[in-house]
Amino acid sequence: MCMKLTYLVDKFNRPEKVIFSVFSMIAVLCILISTFGIYSLVSLSAQQRKKEIAIRKVNGATFLHILQLFFKEYLVLVVLSNLFALPLGYILMTRWLETYANHIDLTIYPFIAVFLITCLIVFLSIFRQVKQAAQANPAESIKAE
Repeated sequence: MCMKLTYLVDKFNRPEKVIFSVFSMIAVLCILISTFGIYSLVSLSAQQRKKEIAIRKVNGATFLHILQLFFKEYLVLVVLSNLFALPLGYILMTRWLETYANHIDLTIYPFIAVFLITCLIVFLSIFRQVKQAAQANPAESIKAE
């Protein structure tokens, strides 16, 4: 009897497992695409502003000042995108959870985690690009253009 019940539960949950695996793959793909997009955008911006970074270094700006300059700019984009995406995600997840007889109540903690992970990805992208631009010889950067 127990074996048959387990089989029935697995049979009824099979579509949910398939949907979960498809959404998981799509989510990972979207995260990778957005991470590469952010990295490319920061890379392009750092490349275009190489001369500005060199002039700031010559005038005494430290690596942290330059990093802060870039991070402020991109933090605005991260906050705006999360202000749009997180409420939309909350609404969609709430409606999806309402289709189940037994469901959980959504808390704010996963949404805070998403915001912090997004900020971390942007910060790491900025850090790498600004570090490369700041380590370059300012005279070469100014002379090159």
